[in-house]
Amino acid sequence: MYKESKMIMKRTSKLFAEALAIILLSSLSACSSNDEILPETIINEIKCSNDVTQFFDNECDKIIKTDTYIDSCIIINSAEQFNSIYSGDKQIPYIDFSKYTLVVGQKSMNSYGWAIDNKILCSNENQLMMSLYISSKTELHAQAFMKLYYWGIYPKLSSEHLIISIFDM
Repeated sequence: MYKESKMIMKRTSKLFAEALAIILLSSLSACSSNDEILPETIINEIKCSNDVTQFFDNECDKIIKTDTYIDSCIIINSAEQFNSIYSGDKQIPYIDFSKYTLVVGQKSMNSYGWAIDNKILCSNENQLMMSLYISSKTELHAQAFMKLYYWGIYPKLSSEHLIISIFDM
């Protein structure tokens, strides 16, 4: 019973997040400088094998090299670029960069216990926008900083610039 309730809440949360993203992105595009409404497209994340998922879940801190709590996001479009920034010692999983783009980022949080519930990547003609939907999974601890990492593999992206929005659910 608990497991079913948790699954229903997760699905409801995902649907709510997607609807909110579409509404927000529609309102953003309506404010373009030429008053032309640009269509928004949700870009679906590519499903990965458990090995690939486990690699990125454990190695993101070795892809984004920063000792500070600066928010950052990297769009990786080639194996050479990936090899040049990865500082770990694990075997890098194969990604066909002629078809796919890897997005890896970190968000500084002011307490422990946060997790990403959902992430939605959208584009229009001019820009890429990622919405991260986060929630607290444990009791929050004041004054304890953490880095929240996220990643995803997407169909080939042409833009090198990504706008990140964070929503606390």
